[in-house]
Amino acid sequence: MKSLILLVVSFGFWEADTSTEPPQARLRDQNIRRYDEWIDKVLFGSDEEKTLAITALRQFGPDALERFIERALPKQVAPIDVVRSGSPKLPPDIAGIIRTYEPATKDSAIWPIQRCIDEVAGQKDAWVSRLYWYTQNEGSLVLEQAESLHRPIVSLRLLGKLTDEYSCANSRFFRTLLYPDPKINQLLRDSAVLHWQSVRPVPRITIDFGDGRRLEQTVTGNSVHYVMDEHGRLVDAIPGLYAPDEFYQVMREALYLAERAASLDDVAFRELLLSVHSKRVTDSENRLRQGLVSIRNDSKLINLLLNAGLDANIDELSPLLPEDTWSLLARDKEVRFAPEAQARVNANALRAPKAPLAGRLALDKFGNERPMLRLMASLGETVAADTLLNELVLRRKLSQMIITAPTIRVGDAMFNDWNDKVYADVFLTPSTDPWLGLLGENRFAALPNGGEVSVVPPSKPED
Repeated sequence: MKSLILLVVSFGFWEADTSTEPPQARLRDQNIRRYDEWIDKVLFGSDEEKTLAITALRQFGPDALERFIERALPKQVAPIDVVRSGSPKLPPDIAGIIRTYEPATKDSAIWPIQRCIDEVAGQKDAWVSRLYWYTQNEGSLVLEQAESLHRPIVSLRLLGKLTDEYSCANSRFFRTLLYPDPKINQLLRDSAVLHWQSVRPVPRITIDFGDGRRLEQTVTGNSVHYVMDEHGRLVDAIPGLYAPDEFYQVMREALYLAERAASLDDVAFRELLLSVHSKRVTDSENRLRQGLVSIRNDSKLINLLLNAGLDANIDELSPLLPEDTWSLLARDKEVRFAPEAQARVNANALRAPKAPLAGRLALDKFGNERPMLRLMASLGETVAADTLLNELVLRRKLSQMIITAPTIRVGDAMFNDWNDKVYADVFLTPSTDPWLGLLGENRFAALPNGGEVSVVPPSKPED
């Protein structure tokens, strides 16, 4: 009997040792089975089981999200995969194909599934981009994941939440124009650990036409993508909205800088940042000067400013430039990043997972109704103009701040202070102003109390 027992035991070990399946494949299969258990609860369980399952899937990260989408939407090819496929059978108008992939309506059986995908991904309309985001309460996990994968961190700061329909306008453009773009999507998925954090709630404006019709939009605010090395040290900042090709270009350069910086000690790290950002400041100033010279005949004010020699100090000149400066520069082939920028924006707009493309509403500095009038502008021209403003003015200011700041790490109190300074000095929306510049002593609206109906200051973002 002892011999028989030994034979069985030996045979069992012999079977395990001679398995032809690679260890990584076995681990992958085990993970898939684990994911599927939770996915079944999301798809078929009670509300309580669904909530617990979504929390569990988020803890497993990007792989669980990908498996969830594969299981939950097997017959819906995401737009990003249509473009990646490179099928010769696809007509040249890829955007026309993508336009057919609209989100489900609330009365559709698939609508709650898409909402669950959003919750697992940490991003609204994630069924399109399939990007996994760590949220504002998961900063320690971001750093842990970045160091484990040896990847840079991309941390988005925004008004509102990336999971909400009514997050700030820039972030809605990110969801519709940038994150689903094939090149940008692949870059972010393969090269970065993604994170977002809300700076403050986003202001919303409602226009009541008095006949039952109402228009609701967000107003004012800005966003910034911070790029850190795998140790959480800030290396670059990309402000606001860019056209897709240009965003891909600047993000790729920022991620490459983060990879270069990762192996450096703090002294060498600072030397690298000083070199890169000093060059950017100089290049941006020269490029803006050249651009203004090329369009001076199209604007009397610009011509006057140049004749007065004010271009000697770009920091003093920038606030004096007329509002249409960036639209004029966007039309100038010598200044644009690429001549096809506007065409690319209009084509990418069709990738949006919903029909309405919310307009970007900048801070109202010149009149109460000016932000709403910007909605009338062409999407392509608006984004091209924003690209130049953000690259030549706002990003240059951020580079100047990085040059003079000490090493800043994600999660430090210093980082939050630095971000507050960015919103105050660069975006002109300081946290000390609860009305974000929309209410002040110098504004007259011919309404009681300036139109103010509440004195309750905005609350802090929810955890």
